[in-house]
Amino acid sequence: MAVDEDLLVVMNTIDETRDHMSEGKYLKTCNSLKRIHKKLKRPSLPHLNEIRIPINKKILIILSVLKLLESVKKKITA
Repeated sequence: MAVDEDLLVVMNTIDETRDHMSEGKYLKTCNSLKRIHKKLKRPSLPHLNEIRIPINKKILIILSVLKLLESVKKKITA
């Protein structure tokens, strides 16, 4: 996968101006850029509210079990 064009602009700007910032700030900025690059590479999953699934009896049972498990987990960790 190629690097995002806007990310390249930011990387080049930081490299060109690194002499004007402290080493700590430069390293912190480079680490942030690295994390941004990883986020851009990662495929994003749609939010649960955006997923459209035809609801049938089996799905309702699964959702009920998941909700029950979630409430049990909250009680255990509390």
